[in-house]
Amino acid sequence: ATLAHLDQAYSGVQVARPYVVCPFCQGHGCRACKDRGLISKHRWDATVPRELKEQVAKLIEEERRGAAE
Repeated sequence: ATLAHLDQAYSGVQVARPYVVCPFCQGHGCRACKDRGLISKHRWDATVPRELKEQVAKLIEEERRGAAE
């Protein structure tokens, strides 16, 4: 029983832990991020459309290239 509770607690932390700036509001706060400006990996995986994930990845890559120059 204790191990099950620990597993539940770990899962709860993983679902709540900030992962990325909210791609819907760019960190300003919205319903998707509950006005926090950040979303968890779980929410990223479950709610962000593939196209938006690709746009974010492209922007990150452009930032990295710009910083390397």
